[in-house]
Amino acid sequence: MIPSTLATTKLSKNLRRWTIGICAVFATACLLVSGSAIASMVSAARAKTQLVGLSKEISGMESTIERSKRLTVRMPKRKNADRIQAVIDDAAMLNGCRLVEFQTAQDVQPYASRYDTKEVKGWTQVTVQFQLDGPFTGVFEVIRILCSAPDPVEIDSIDISQGRTKTAEVNAKVTLRVLTLEVIK
Repeated sequence: MIPSTLATTKLSKNLRRWTIGICAVFATACLLVSGSAIASMVSAARAKTQLVGLSKEISGMESTIERSKRLTVRMPKRKNADRIQAVIDDAAMLNGCRLVEFQTAQDVQPYASRYDTKEVKGWTQVTVQFQLDGPFTGVFEVIRILCSAPDPVEIDSIDISQGRTKTAEVNAKVTLRVLTLEVIK
């Protein structure tokens, strides 16, 4: 009976060693998996924090873009073109429109009417282009007010298209010439 007790004791020790070894391997695997999961969670939390920061930056950029759409850049130009721009600015505000763009040619040329082939002595012209956005009736009211401005204008073209942001709005691109009587010295 003694040999079988020794064999049982030896077997029991071997089983304990194997059990402890298997438990150690299992515990190591669990630690590795949980460590990987924790690292993934930390990485996800960092990504979420960055996403929140980026979304705040994006909304800040969007508000800057919206504000820039309402800006009118004024370039140095002739006094009569400045007066025309002031008339358009005021009329646009009164009629719920926005003056999106206003450009004036830098060169002054002798006046030649589109409606007559003769050159008119003593008059010069400057080409002006502008874009209005707003309701259809408001845009036409601005153009009507422009035609009764203190400086004479001759409209070359008016291109009207549907608004980009709101369906009830239109975009009007107007090209005209502002006329000036030359002062002969």
